[in-house]
Amino acid sequence: MTTPHDFSVQHGRRLSPILFRHVAGEFLLALGCCLGGFMLLFLVIDVFNTLSDLVGAKAGLSDVLGYLVLRQPQNMVNILPMSILLSCGYIVGNFVRNHEVSAIRAAGVSMTTAFLPVWMVAVAFSALSFFLVEWVAPTATAKADTLIHQLTEPGFVAGARKQLAARYSRGGRDWFVEKFAENGRQEGVLITQFRPDRRVLWDIRAAAAVYQDGHWHLENGHRTEYDTTGEQPKDAGADFAALDCPELTESPDDIAGSLKSVENLSIAEMFQLMRNNPGLPASTRNGFMTAVWYRFSAPLSCLGAALLGVALSLGSHRGSRMRGFAGALLVLVLYYVVSQFFLLLGRKGLVPAAFAGTLPTLLLAVWGLRELRRRN
Repeated sequence: MTTPHDFSVQHGRRLSPILFRHVAGEFLLALGCCLGGFMLLFLVIDVFNTLSDLVGAKAGLSDVLGYLVLRQPQNMVNILPMSILLSCGYIVGNFVRNHEVSAIRAAGVSMTTAFLPVWMVAVAFSALSFFLVEWVAPTATAKADTLIHQLTEPGFVAGARKQLAARYSRGGRDWFVEKFAENGRQEGVLITQFRPDRRVLWDIRAAAAVYQDGHWHLENGHRTEYDTTGEQPKDAGADFAALDCPELTESPDDIAGSLKSVENLSIAEMFQLMRNNPGLPASTRNGFMTAVWYRFSAPLSCLGAALLGVALSLGSHRGSRMRGFAGALLVLVLYYVVSQFFLLLGRKGLVPAAFAGTLPTLLLAVWGLRELRRRN
């Protein structure tokens, strides 16, 4: 006869502090080893990729170390899900081999409860992944690229480009700059102002331009007004030695931001570009929105990796555990491939941006939950 006490045991007990500390300790130790191993591997790859350039430039030790440190945030983002998966597979395999899983089940503790420390760490690492990819990795990667250029290219100026051509749709203007510097003096500037129907209203050619006090100050240039057709100048125009343009409120960052790759833009910057440029092509807007949805959902791959790593490694014998663990690795690799494929579909507008950016990650998490529930 089943007593009420037996019934409560069969339906699960709370996780004891001793078991919590044991699972947390084993998992964190394995995770630390995996992260350290992967970081060392990526570090070695970075060294070999740039060693000849750095040696040729006679870079100092501090510059080399600085470059390698700046490369690590992006590396960390890439290795978090795989490290969590490998760590889960390792500790679950040890627990099964040492009959700890059987003891946990016999004590009436479900696998979902027993591995609570794993889920907590996975959620924390999901938040860390979002923080890195949104606020740290793009800036660090840009600084690393600037540093390697400064070391290997004499005369390189950070933020400078030989030429820049950009459209500021919010103001209905196009910019062309022969020598552009994000935080400095622009040289060889052509600004074309359009009417709403995209016919030219006026243009300004200036030898130099400086952004100061929220607007542009132009030097040594010529302003030309155009007729209603936008094709013929109204008159010969007017030369100027200095000209303040309070109507030109776009900053150098606003202009240069339209030329950055999506990977180097934060979510806030993408929304700002879409607000400032309502006339963006549909393909560009689709790319931004797909990237935004993916940026929000992708960190959950850490939790999905943990769910799959635990669930598929809970075999009853060594062969099934190995097959399950190999299957989890295959699924994670497949997830990366499918994610990139859906990002491509979203950018091309073939599927809705929200669908393209979130579906692979949601499927990974749901699959992990389903497998854990089935093997619980």
